[in-house]
Amino acid sequence: MRLRTAVALVCFVFALVGSIFGTCVTYSVADRILTEGVYNHLEMVVQSRAGHVETFLEGRKGTAEQLSASVVIEDFLSIDENDSEYDNKLGLVHKRLGKTVDLVDSILSTGVLDENGVLVASTTPSLIGTDYSELGYFQEAKREIAFGIVESPGKARFFGVGAPVVDSETGEFLGVVGINVNLEYLDKITTERTGLGETGEVYIINDEKLLMTSSRFLEDGVFIQKVETENADLCYEEHIKRDAKEHIGHEIIMPFLDYRGEKVLGAHQYISEVQWCLLAEIDEAEALGEPRREFIGSALFISVIVIFFIVLAGFFVGGWFEKIYLRKKKIVKEPCRFVKLLSKVKLGYFFVLGLGFAVGYFFVVAFFFRGWQNVKFFDAVPDLMIFVVAFMIFGCGFRFLNSFFIWGGLLVAVGKLVEFPLQEYVVSLGVLEPTFFLLMCWILVYAMNFVGILLILYAFREVVK
Repeated sequence: MRLRTAVALVCFVFALVGSIFGTCVTYSVADRILTEGVYNHLEMVVQSRAGHVETFLEGRKGTAEQLSASVVIEDFLSIDENDSEYDNKLGLVHKRLGKTVDLVDSILSTGVLDENGVLVASTTPSLIGTDYSELGYFQEAKREIAFGIVESPGKARFFGVGAPVVDSETGEFLGVVGINVNLEYLDKITTERTGLGETGEVYIINDEKLLMTSSRFLEDGVFIQKVETENADLCYEEHIKRDAKEHIGHEIIMPFLDYRGEKVLGAHQYISEVQWCLLAEIDEAEALGEPRREFIGSALFISVIVIFFIVLAGFFVGGWFEKIYLRKKKIVKEPCRFVKLLSKVKLGYFFVLGLGFAVGYFFVVAFFFRGWQNVKFFDAVPDLMIFVVAFMIFGCGFRFLNSFFIWGGLLVAVGKLVEFPLQEYVVSLGVLEPTFFLLMCWILVYAMNFVGILLILYAFREVVK
């Protein structure tokens, strides 16, 4: 091997190391930018949807306030049940309640509770006389407008809004007006799929982390499915720490497992009026999978092309230097010092070096694509052994000063180094239909292996002669 071969070899090593390092750094930066882009989009979604939810809640809050300020209801609660006007005033109250239900589509029913929490008037007559004094939101509604769950988990498809009724003259507490709001109207806000792809969803949980609105993946999860995820935990933790109405621009959270056990990206928004959290999530595989596949495929193709041209340039530059060197020394076919040094290295050292490099390279690539927990070493043993043998043939080339051995072993070894991450890329990311760039990379890999084997066979033929 002459000087030009040595220069080309050095160029190859530097190009390979530079390509691996540059690809890893670029991938890390690009992946972070992509992830931040997805989070920013989810932030916009949760802010927009939370705004719609708050507007809806304000509307129902206003309805409860109007009912609580009704003179008809105040007069009814001010008289005794034995009063001769009681039935007449009760009829007026029912008329007022019924009118509210007719006017507001999202209201399922309304009712009036006396100061003891007993339902005394309702658009659902069968419930009149029911004692709701132990209901949490009744106790809160005695002081101010309150929101709460009315039915037991698994049955409710509505939530309640209660407002206190007081004597307009004395300020004495008389009772509570309650309205039951249909949750399907919240579903219309949260289940809008625009901008969420195939796996994205928006849903609401209450302060017990129970699902409040329909899920994209569960048929009957409302008030049954508990959402104990990192997204849900952070929503309530940040509210407690910041003690704020909302927290726009909270710190980005890394991918986490959702209530299905799937890895997702998510964002959240706290709705302080009702102590709910609105969550938006999308599967990581959908949000980042395709951009990652395109990036890795393009990076591998570009790296192969760059390495090829750098080695080619090194070969020609080395030839130019070789001519100058030979002209000065007036010698022909004299190996350079670097080649002489490598020719003295025993094949055992090439075996140990090749094996160590192959194992280390395997774990680096496997970690990059799969993570340590999914590394399957024995599946890669055949490819690693081929690399070690090719590397030893590369070493034999220096021992015999045979360029065909050197280039043949080098091409096969490099082909395996490139082939292994391509295989990991296909398996780990589930590529079913290869892109143009990926197809070109495979063609280059097989071409390198084929040419390398031909050179090795030709070198054996020369040695045998």
